[in-house]
Amino acid sequence: MASGMTGKDMFSKSKKLMIVDGNSLVHRGFHAIPHLSTSKGEPSNGVYGFVMIFLNAIKQIKPDYVAVAFDVSGPTFRHKMFSDYKAKRVKAPQELYDQIPKVKEFVKSLNLPIFEKQGYEADDVIGTIVKHKEGGVKNIIVTGDLDALQLVNDHTSVFTTKKGLTETIEYDEAEVKNRYGFGPEYVIDYKALRGDPSDNIPGVIGIGEKGACELIKKFGHIEDLYKALENPSTSSANKAASLPEKLRHKLIDQKKEALLSKKLATIDTKSPVGFDIEKTLFGNYNAATALKFLQEMEFKSLLDKLPRIQNQESGIMNQEGKPINKNYHLIKTQKKLDALIAELKKQKGFAVDTETTSQKEIEAELLGVAVCYQTGEAYYIPVSKQKVLGSLNLDISGLKRVLLDNNIEKYGHNIKYDYAVLNLAGIDLQPLSFDTMIAAYLLNPGARGLSLDNLTFTHFGYQMQPIEDLIGKGKNQITLIDVPVEKVAQYSCEDADFTLQLKEKLESQIIKEKLAKVFYEIDMPLIPVLALMEKAGVKLDTGYLSRFSKIVGKDLESLEKRIHKIGGGDFNIASPKQLKEILFTKLQISTADIKKTKTGLSTAASELEKMKDKHPIISLILEYRE
Repeated sequence: MASGMTGKDMFSKSKKLMIVDGNSLVHRGFHAIPHLSTSKGEPSNGVYGFVMIFLNAIKQIKPDYVAVAFDVSGPTFRHKMFSDYKAKRVKAPQELYDQIPKVKEFVKSLNLPIFEKQGYEADDVIGTIVKHKEGGVKNIIVTGDLDALQLVNDHTSVFTTKKGLTETIEYDEAEVKNRYGFGPEYVIDYKALRGDPSDNIPGVIGIGEKGACELIKKFGHIEDLYKALENPSTSSANKAASLPEKLRHKLIDQKKEALLSKKLATIDTKSPVGFDIEKTLFGNYNAATALKFLQEMEFKSLLDKLPRIQNQESGIMNQEGKPINKNYHLIKTQKKLDALIAELKKQKGFAVDTETTSQKEIEAELLGVAVCYQTGEAYYIPVSKQKVLGSLNLDISGLKRVLLDNNIEKYGHNIKYDYAVLNLAGIDLQPLSFDTMIAAYLLNPGARGLSLDNLTFTHFGYQMQPIEDLIGKGKNQITLIDVPVEKVAQYSCEDADFTLQLKEKLESQIIKEKLAKVFYEIDMPLIPVLALMEKAGVKLDTGYLSRFSKIVGKDLESLEKRIHKIGGGDFNIASPKQLKEILFTKLQISTADIKKTKTGLSTAASELEKMKDKHPIISLILEYRE
């Protein structure tokens, strides 16, 4: 280990294996979302909960490897030790168990292995997996069951939901100690003393959470506790003798139950489960299969949360995962440009994508235009000098006329940007007939992933080339003008191609959902209006604003003095902490019906409104805030 580097530092750079407790997540989802089913009436709350927690864990953990473990129905080795194991557990509704095959179908759609073993619980399978011999791999167990905390060590943590399905916490050794007051190695002793009603683990009757924690802090493992109780010569005998007599009798009388409970609570880390970490490598899967599953389950809100594919082969994939002809062209000669223009004139419409030097329309220099009039084939026309291109001296006047032709529809993704850039270059793009970004928003207003690459992945399972592949990141980032034009052409043609594919898919959905009037009569006509407004800007009367600022400044200064006078001294009116001190401590204003936050009583506007009649300072503070 390098000098000054801690184990934790090394850990942060290691690869990650995420091990998922399948049954636990299904149960968590099923009970967190009481009523959810598909349009066919098929219950789906357990599946939805699993998928949601799983995808959230993937996003936060960013694992290199993923394994999923499940329980197998039937008795386990624990039932042989204790026939009443889990005997009092109320059986979950059958509709929960009916959803587990669907969960497994989702796992398999991600090309992930499932681990399960007859006679063992998922916890035992997970416990065995985390004992793998692969060096430099951190284990993160994703579960809703805190039994797994006993497995936490310097290379294993537990990731679990804290509240609902999205608020999470990751337990490392320090976090376990913070929760219980002792480390992970004592978790099974805790269950041995306290018991676990959900699994019908008896424990020691009469000892609860607090009592179990105190005993462990004093004696450690229960074996050491019983040595102290039964052997006066041990160093801990005096501590044992100081325990209340009633408690000592409970412990001694129920020793057998306590030791049995510890065995029942202990996860078997040597179950006969074959594990090959290479088979759990995550990221290489058929996105179309996973997307189809989510679509069939009607999990629309989760479509754009699927992780991106790491090792996708080149070639466009349609929704069924079948290859589509990929044929992107860089127009280098006038002859080819004239032939393309002749074809464009025959079309009802085509997709347009511009490439520039900036994401800000006003600052952007137009580099080229990609067009696509049939899916799978697109063309890039450079209009300014770019790297490895030189001067082509292309006459683009014919292209301009096609872009201006009001009889040929133009489609784009965030076409307002393309319109603004072309407008600044002297080309009034007409007509703006379809914007796939606006259409996607109308169809799913709650979605966040409205970028072209997100929508392409969601609808077609295809991972588009990221712009960073061309221009890099951070301080060494360049602009497209410095990228070889052949690469820019491929990138831009891909954008135009998938814009057309999305247009063809979303257009029918807009009609089906009865959104055509809003889309075609309100949203689309507004695009050039907004673009030209942004280009023109807003004229400001800076002289008037300057004079008005001075007037407002004087009013605020006057208000501030009045507030300070009533409050009995200077304080920061904008500071909630100082304001609370003045209102509730110094002025003793009643706090009845005032909401509390994590930091104490609230001084939000809604709460101040409740106090308007209780003290004259309140109205002044509200006026000051306005």
